[in-house]
Amino acid sequence: RRVHGELISDLLAMPYISVLVNRHVEPSVMDLLAEEITRMVSHDLSKPVEYIMVNVAFSEHLIFAGTKAPCAKVDVQAVGGLTAEANGMFAQSLTKLLVMKLDLDGNRVFITYSDFSTTHWAMRGSTLAALGM
Repeated sequence: RRVHGELISDLLAMPYISVLVNRHVEPSVMDLLAEEITRMVSHDLSKPVEYIMVNVAFSEHLIFAGTKAPCAKVDVQAVGGLTAEANGMFAQSLTKLLVMKLDLDGNRVFITYSDFSTTHWAMRGSTLAALGM
């Protein structure tokens, strides 16, 4: 079934990934990191690139385990598709990427997953449920 010409299964796959790091990273590196994360989400979580939103941001006030040592907090939000297997594969891939690109200790990367219903996600001015999904 299609809504506004797009497959419902694609619209239900709309993930948002927010990466917050406490070390200064050049904007060009953040852009490249966001692009790599987009490809990783598409592969590991089987999501279409057209619906993936990624934000990589800096916060000098992010503290983990009581210290300001380099760390990252990642939030993964989606409507469906967040399985234990996919989440595990993505956590491993993303942690490896952040360790390599940002020189973080993998033990200082914290990832949470949130799986929303169609009544709790909106686009085009309507919830996905109101769009018939």
